[in-house]
Amino acid sequence: MERETYTITSFNRRALLNILKDSGFPQNTPQILYTDSLTARLAVLNPLNVARIRCIDIRYKWIIEQVKQDKFAVQHIRGIEMPADGLDKATGQGTTPQVSWF
Repeated sequence: MERETYTITSFNRRALLNILKDSGFPQNTPQILYTDSLTARLAVLNPLNVARIRCIDIRYKWIIEQVKQDKFAVQHIRGIEMPADGLDKATGQGTTPQVSWF
């Protein structure tokens, strides 16, 4: 879960939004973040979760505030459909994520 939570931090959001804007695709809010980690999604959406999550520093709670401010919406996506998994995990033949919404 640390990796999934880390990837949705402020820097990554700003960088991605700037790339999309510069490419002629400005984004409306809230942006939808897809994750195949139900634990990460529930940690972000749980308003009672004020403690640290294992070894994650409290600064990564930033995403919770962004969701509250309707800048992001977090949705679950099956691991087989997660495009980022093809970039950070070794996949065998026939297991490359199939993404139809790109």
